[in-house]
Parts: sequence; C-alpha cells; structure tokens
Amino acid sequence: MKVNYRRFDDKGQDISEVDHLDIKYSDLIHACITIGEPSYEAARNKFLEIPEFGYHKIFAILTSLDCQNDEIIQNPACNNLEQSEKVVLSFWTGMIFAKIVAERILDVSWPTHVRMMQKECPEDIVFNSSDSNLLPDFIGKDNNTDNWHIIEAKGLRNNPLKEKRKKYKEQTESIATIKGKKPKTRNYCITHLQSAIEIELVDPKKDPEVILKLDFELKNLQNYYYKNIITFLKKNEKNNSSDQKYPFIYKKIPCLCYIKKECFIGIVKGIYEQVLSEKVVKNLQIEDIQILKNELADHFQLNSKEQEKDYEPDISLGSDGIFVVIK
Repeated sequence: MKVNYRRFDDKGQDISEVDHLDIKYSDLIHACITIGEPSYEAARNKFLEIPEFGYHKIFAILTSLDCQNDEIIQNPACNNLEQSEKVVLSFWTGMIFAKIVAERILDVSWPTHVRMMQKECPEDIVFNSSDSNLLPDFIGKDNNTDNWHIIEAKGLRNNPLKEKRKKYKEQTESIATIKGKKPKTRNYCITHLQSAIEIELVDPKKDPEVILKLDFELKNLQNYYYKNIITFLKKNEKNNSSDQKYPFIYKKIPCLCYIKKECFIGIVKGIYEQVLSEKVVKNLQIEDIQILKNELADHFQLNSKEQEKDYEPDISLGSDGIFVVIK
C-alpha cells in the first residue's frame, strides 16, 4: 500500500526524498507495538500482554482506514463516528505513521516518548518547565551518529491553521539540548486523514531559548523501548518459538480477523540477548535487515515458486530487531 509523503524545511521548500512510502499491514502492527502514548502506562495495569494492546489499536485503526487502488485512504464511514472516537483514532494514527517516518526518513531506530522517559528515568531527565503541554512527543537518536531528533506527531482530519502550526513548532523547540547537544532536527509530523492519507514532515529549524535540557544514558532509553516486547516474550517462555537454525524468538498471537491471517511477533536473538545483558543495543544495518527478512520468509515458508513475480512477503523487520510476520 502507498502513502503520499512530503517533507518541508523551515522556509517551506519541498525537500522530499521520496514522494510516497510503501507500507504493509505488518509495518502498522510493528509501529503499534513499539510506540505508545500517555495512556500506555495505565494500560499496563489492564493488559497483561502489551502487544495485545497494540492489537486493539490496529483493529481500531484498520476500521478507519481502507485500501483503494493500492493507496491507503480514510474509510468514509468514519464521518459517522462520534467526535470523541475520531479524536482517539486520529491520535493513534498520527503516532503510528510518525513512528514509521522516524525510522524510514530520519533513520531513528528507537523513537521514545519524552513523557514516558521522564517516568522511567526521573533521575536522568530534568525539566525546567512544569507545563507538560510544551513537550514534544518523541525523541530519537540517529542510528549511526550522535545526532538526536525531535518529533511532534499529529493525526488531523482538517488542515491546521497557522496558529496551530506555530504551537507545534513551539513544542519542537521546547528542548534545548539532549546529552549536551542541540538536536539535528526539530520536526512536526502530520498525518492528514483526508480521502487519500498523506504524511507531512516539517523541520522548523530554530534554536530555542534554553527551556529544557535532557541528559540520560542511551541504555536507559533502549531499556524502556524494549521493555514491553521483552516482557511479552519472557512471559510463559515455554510458548516461545525458537530453533537453532534461525536467529529468532517469537510468539504467535491471535489471527488478524480483519484480514483473515495469522500474526507472529518477535525479536532477533542477538538483539534480545543485548537487551537482557543491559548493554547498549547496536541497531541492525540495512544489509543485515535484508538477510534476516529473507531468513524469516524461509522460516515461515512464505517463499514459493507459485507466488507472483512481484510478490513480497508481509514482513516488517525494523532496525530495532523487532519483527512482525503475517501469513
């Protein structure tokens, strides 16, 4: 499925690297189980297996989206929803597509919620402002450099007014430094939920007055990021699937009734072991990802001579080592 994409600099110039993103169902689920929101913490007390909470989100989102002529569009039936329902669906959708953009465009493996990091590592993060509405949604480190990125995520059914865009910009400017460095980019990412879905990424590029400084270990950010998937896989470990030939640990979760297929969620063994050892995790490189995706396709018997020439297995493997397979 294709989603239209545009990127703009602080002067409004189009600097798009590509004009669309190719997104599979597995990509949406991968984003659902690796990104949360402020209500995520409360949900931990209600949902014992966090990926199941991601499932609740993906089911909800798939009812509001549809695929037409290979494009993701908004389901017209959404116009009949209550406003409160639209707000929740827009919020979740904005977060999910922002996560995909963070990895595909900004090369960020572990985009993490600023508010959640404050809860997880209160000794490492000091905020000079008590106004939590000033904070952006995500921070994330570039995979191969020491550069940091800030992302404010929005899912909108109407084009935002100039004043709204100014507010988004202010949120991206609320953090002055991370680990003593100015962020490389300060983005707000809007998922436009109008007929065909379109993603807009904007980097205002303005150095703020010193408001907030973040100083924490990357290891702590990664521990928080992987916490839910590790908990999911460690619970009832006897039900995990693993063998010596393939470097994967995973579990099968209830079938995707929306598309009538089975779903498997897991992690590359090497990444799993790094997380458990509490070492700084090294992200997967592009060449590693392709090799491992091929091995996943073989393991789940998704490759077949009977498949069409342009067939591509529905596998999402991020540079974070977490994967989703649909068959």
